[in-house]
Formats: sequence, structure tokens, C-alpha cells
Amino acid sequence: MEMLTKNRRNQLLDQIAGLRGDIKALKREREVVGEELGLTDEVVSLKRQITELEIAEDKLKERHARERREVEHQVGLQRKRQDFEINAAKRDTELTVREENLQAERERFNRDMDFQREELKNQIGYLKELMEKLFERLPSASMTLKGALVSTNGGRGGRDDTDE
Repeated sequence: MEMLTKNRRNQLLDQIAGLRGDIKALKREREVVGEELGLTDEVVSLKRQITELEIAEDKLKERHARERREVEHQVGLQRKRQDFEINAAKRDTELTVREENLQAERERFNRDMDFQREELKNQIGYLKELMEKLFERLPSASMTLKGALVSTNGGRGGRDDTDE
């Protein structure tokens, strides 16, 4: 019996040693599974972070695109305003030039009119003076016709019937 017990004991020891090996293998497997679970949690966490970062990136892209559209819109408005100001300045300049030209034309017209009036006055004055000198040099005659007294200047070929 002793041998049986020894044998049995050896078998039990071998089984215990095998069980200890199995326990060690299970512990290692459990550690590996624990590591895998930790890695799985880390993968899930990293995927969540990737998703959050992609969402944040899309938001940044959208905000940048919106800002760009706003800037382009502002630039377009600025261009339109500048074009309007340029056109307004051109119109103002043209209007100013036209007004200055009109003023110059009026001044020139007034100068011409003043000159023509002065020349006309001078010519009329000269003609009056010439007529006065002419009338002074022409002989005068008085005639009576049927009771009326008529005075003529320079009576060529006429009779001199005066009662003086």
C-alpha cells in the first residue's frame, strides 16, 4: 500500500504540477486577455479621439470656409464701393471740367460782347462825329412853298426863294 500511496502520491503530485502549469498558463492567458481588453479599450478610446478630431477638423474647415467666403464677400463689396467711388469721382471731375469750361466760355462770350458793344459805340460815335462834320460843311437853304417854311441842307439844282 505504501507503494500504491506513493504511486498515487506521485500521480497527484504530477497532476498538481500539471495543474500548476495550467494555472500559470491560465494566468498568462488572463494577463494577455487583460492586456487585450486594455488594448481594446485603448483602441476604442483612440477611435473616439479620431472621430472627435475629425469632427473638430470639419468644424475648423467649415469655419475657415465661412471666413473665406465672408472675406471674399467683403472684398467684392470693397471693389464695388471703389468702382462706384471711381465712377463718382470721374463724373465729378467731368462735371467740374464742364462747369469750368462753361464759365470760361461765358467769360469769353461776355468779353466778346463787351468788345463788340464798345466797338459799336465807337463806330456810332465816329459816324455821329462824321455826320456832324458833314452837316457843318454842307450849305443850308430855306425855302417857302405855299406859305410853309422848309429848311433843307445841300439843295442841289433847287431854287433859292428866300425872303430874308
